[in-house]
Parts: sequence; structure tokens; C-alpha cells
Amino acid sequence: MNQRQLYGVLVLVIIIAGATIVGIMLLQGIDAGPSVTMVADDETETSISLTQMQGMEKVEGVSSFENRFNNTRGQGTYTGVPISALVNAAGGMTETQIIEVEASDGYKVKFVYWNVFPNASIKAIQGEMILAYSYNDTVVPAYEDGFRLAFIPEDGFHSNTDMNETTDPEYRADSAGALWISNVVKITIKTRPGIALTVNIAGTSKGYTTDDLMDMESITGEGGYKKSTGTIEGPHTYTGVRVLDLLQDTGTLPANFSLEAISSDAYRTVYTMNQTYGEFDAYDSTTGDSIGLIDFNFTLIYYEDGEPIPSGGPFRLGTLNDNGDLTDGHLWAKDVIELNIIDLVEPWKLELCGVEEWNMTHHEFYSLASCAHHRTTITVDDNIYAGVPLHTIVAAMDGADDEHYVFNTTIVFSNYSIVVFNTNGENQTFYISHITQNPDVIIAGWIDDVLVSDDDGPIILVTANGIVFPNVVQVAMFDWA
Repeated sequence: MNQRQLYGVLVLVIIIAGATIVGIMLLQGIDAGPSVTMVADDETETSISLTQMQGMEKVEGVSSFENRFNNTRGQGTYTGVPISALVNAAGGMTETQIIEVEASDGYKVKFVYWNVFPNASIKAIQGEMILAYSYNDTVVPAYEDGFRLAFIPEDGFHSNTDMNETTDPEYRADSAGALWISNVVKITIKTRPGIALTVNIAGTSKGYTTDDLMDMESITGEGGYKKSTGTIEGPHTYTGVRVLDLLQDTGTLPANFSLEAISSDAYRTVYTMNQTYGEFDAYDSTTGDSIGLIDFNFTLIYYEDGEPIPSGGPFRLGTLNDNGDLTDGHLWAKDVIELNIIDLVEPWKLELCGVEEWNMTHHEFYSLASCAHHRTTITVDDNIYAGVPLHTIVAAMDGADDEHYVFNTTIVFSNYSIVVFNTNGENQTFYISHITQNPDVIIAGWIDDVLVSDDDGPIILVTANGIVFPNVVQVAMFDWA
């Protein structure tokens, strides 16, 4: 080997040795600083370090936030990377997706697409949403709040009003400060789940996903119901969310109100204020005998005996206590998708005088009139009246199967008369031959999807040829024998 070859070998050895040393240094790790895990919708994880963030688009600005006590906190200069840049680094998101930002202690907040990629109007209010890695020139990990979610509006103040105007009602927090989550460790991109329940109170509407409902504080108790036939169902062990907790989470309850529950088939059940607070007529779980008014936990139920409820779910309303006392079956609304606080409905009864005589409660009427099989509408003067055909009411007292509102055909040939009375003693008369299977004569409980007001209520007789007869309180059969 000549001298030139020897020098070449030595140079090659030195290069290899140098590369090995660098490789060893890299394997030992050059500290890139703390990191945040980005999780795509397909669950692919990407770790983005402080060093990588510092090499990305930088946003810096003076900002602060308002807490739930209306105090200003967090004043200072924040430096960080736009959340949108982090999301794009993880594969991006669509307008139907959300992000879930999680802190090291498990606290989470959620944002929709327009918070992450704000249009001009939203950005003018909330500013850029960033993941701050520096506060007043102190960089994580020296900055004790760690990676922090921050908003950088032009005026330097992220107020509660700003938060309310720019966040989706479903994910709205109780203050702007509640969104400024500290020690962020993970940001997950998710397909937005569908709304399972909507709650409406005095113009405030809030949607809950199934996960939202499951994440709320739950209650477990014993409950069951008694059908109008006397059949007892239960008691079982049920788990769910107290209705009052849902209502109070949505908004402020008025001094006087009633509660309307709407099922997926548009079936409506109306509860008094006292029932909403938990006071119901109760029955012994063994004998079915009345035991008077009992206090219950009025609950939106999702588990029966530890499993998803087998019928009437995924969510239904029920009454729970320690004893497993029963309540009326028609009050256990099935497949509930909406709760509405409505004007106070005073309890009322429709007096039925026929082959059988009994009083139909407002609960029973609203349940009957909400049933898709019976519910009928008539439009008069651009108002849509909804209720049940008069012949259905007659079927509840004509001596046939009133449980299923089967018409008694054995007495139809007498062509007996049906007289509808109001609170003033006035009446409207029909013959059974005119109303049999006739949807053009109804007893209405709603006008344009709103319960009939006190002035015209409790219910109204309406006909397709324009008769609107308010304040109905009695329906009677004459000359049927």
C-alpha cells in the first residue's frame, strides 16, 4: 500500500468514526423539549416537540381572559403555534369534525372547525387560537403552565361575551377562562358525534351527545311503573342523569313552568313543575295499590340492571328511589330526544260521560294525542290544530276496549249523539254516524306545535269546516242505550 492509499484509508476511517459519533449522539438524544401528541381521526398519532413547534409558523401577542367571576386573568405576552398548523401537521380536519384538547390531569375542551380555522368574522372576535409554548419570554418547561391553549384577539382580551359569540352551544364553557386549558398533552381530531338530546329553556338551546350524557354525574336507583291495565313492570335498577341536572346545565329555570318531553316518533309527554322536581303519585311495587305522593329522582335513564335499556331507549324518562315505588306508565316517556321548558300547564281533566264514566287527565290526553297512530291535524285560518279525532275520545268511554281505543260497533246503530261542553256550559252536538272514523272533527291540544293557552284551553274542538270551539271540559254520549 503506497502512502496516498494509506492517507485515503485514514480519511475514510475518520469520516466513518465521525459519523458513528454523531449517530451515537443522536441515539442518545438531543433534547427536543416537551411534546404534544396529535391524534388523527383514524387514531394515527403524531408527536410534535417544542423544537418542531419553534420551527413552525409563530404567533405572538398580548392577551388575557375573563373567568366565570368576571375577573380578568392571564395578562401577558403569549408565543406559540396556531392550532390550525398543528391540525394540518396531523392530516387536517373537515367542517364536520371537532378537536378535543386534553390536559395532563384529564381535563378536556372541544372546539368545532370554525374555532380552529376561523373565518374573518370569528377571527375578529376570538383572534387566532394558538398552543402557547412561551409566556412573557418564559418557555416550557420553565413556563409552569406548560403548553397552553390561548386566544390572541386584537384587543388583547378574550371575554366571556367573545366566548359565547364564537363557540358552538354544544361545547360552550361557563367562561372564556375555562377554554384556556393548561398543560396540554394531547389534541385529538374526531368526527363530530350526533346530538342525542336537545334541551330548550327560554331561548337557550343545548345539544348533548351520548358521550356528554354518559360523562355527566349519574344516579342509580330502583324504579318501575304501573300500566293503565294494572300490569306492573319492575322494579329494576336504573342508571341515568337527573332531569334537573340537565335543565340546570342548560339554563335558568323560570319561577313557574311545565316540562315537555318529545320522543323520536314525535310523541309528547307533559310534566308539571312539581313532577319535574320529583313529586309523583306512587304505587306499591308489590300490590300496585296507591301510596300517595312520593318524592323521586326524575331521571333520564340509559341503563337497566347495568345494561342499555332493552326497550324505549336509548334514553327514556323514569322515576327512581330507594324503595322501587311505581309511577304511572304513561309518564315513562320512551326514546326521548328533546326536553322543552314550556309555560306552566295547570293539571286538568276531561270529563267523559258515556257507557263508562271517568276523567281523562291532561297526561293521558297529551300522551294519546302524541301517538302517531292517533295524532291528527286540521288547519283553520293558517293555524295548525293538533290533537285526536273526536271518535277516539268516544272510544275511550263507549264500553269497548278503551285501553286501545277500539270503537264499540254494537251501539253505533242507535246513532247516539255526542255533546261537547265548554267551561261556559255551551255545547256542540254531533251524531255518531257523522264522526265515526272521521278525521275532520278533532279535540286539539296544540296550536302550531304550542300547547293551547289558558285563554282557549285546556283543549279545543276543531272541525275541518272552520268550527273552533274553545275551553272544552266534557264530552258526553246521549241516547246510546
